[in-house]
Amino acid sequence: MQEKWYLDIGNAKDEIIKSPWERAIYRCLEMVPGALAWGTLLFVVLMSWLAPVFIAFFIIAFDIYWLLKTVFLSFHMRASYNTMRRYMKINWLEKLKTDPETLNSWAGIYNLVILPFYKEPFEVLDATLEAILNANYPKERMIVVLASEQRAGENAQKSTQQIKDKYGSIFFKFLV
Repeated sequence: MQEKWYLDIGNAKDEIIKSPWERAIYRCLEMVPGALAWGTLLFVVLMSWLAPVFIAFFIIAFDIYWLLKTVFLSFHMRASYNTMRRYMKINWLEKLKTDPETLNSWAGIYNLVILPFYKEPFEVLDATLEAILNANYPKERMIVVLASEQRAGENAQKSTQQIKDKYGSIFFKFLV
């Protein structure tokens, strides 16, 4: 048994979980979320006959809990969206160029953009790289890695070659 056995507890491959006892434990743990959901529903239905007042309070408290969670989620989403919109209006490159403290420190930094893909057609990859080109950042400080999965096959190789031919010389480095 490996030293840190708990690292593979979420993996149900046959070569990892060999004993029937471990597989049974894994399956029981796998059923816990569904069992809790069904248990809550059955608990409410059963207890509505046995203790209707208690269940009425339970349902009201449960509804208030989820209402508050939804309100907080909505509030934070709206605040994050507004913050994102505010930051999108800032010309960050101009801000970097005008700040003498950061002028020397950011000049040596290169951005690495990794684009993994599997079955995306050429048009999708082309649109993605066009969006990167439209970014307000020096292209000579960008390294683009186009990473296709090996099982993607011949179409991925063709798309990769087309993209490399089109965009290979624009960036600092273009790796496939």
